[in-house]
Amino acid sequence: MTNREEYITQLIKEKGFNIKSFAKHIEMPYSTLRSILEKGIGGASIDNVIKICKGLDISVDSLKPNEMKFICSAHEEKVILAYRNNPGMQSAVDKLLGISGDDGALIEDMGNTITSIKTPIKQK
Repeated sequence: MTNREEYITQLIKEKGFNIKSFAKHIEMPYSTLRSILEKGIGGASIDNVIKICKGLDISVDSLKPNEMKFICSAHEEKVILAYRNNPGMQSAVDKLLGISGDDGALIEDMGNTITSIKTPIKQK
């Protein structure tokens, strides 16, 4: 995304809304939301910014320009904090997600491991 307004618009669409339905969802006049997205969120009232962020399940801080490279949902923030607070689990999580070491080799190893598992499936 090139700016905050485009990012917000993208998130609105990802949540399954269009601008008009999202405005209704967060109880904001459509014209207000449209104006914020067209003219810039920097001039919006903090109350309106909070409504938008709450409706998108993102933090207001995530809209700071220097934070725009990577923005997390509230759930993703919880996952990151849990990861940081459990260093003993980090290598297992990395391996599970295929993000540690040489990613290509790790993903291939994971695929080989998965296909070589011979645990019988219990049938009822």
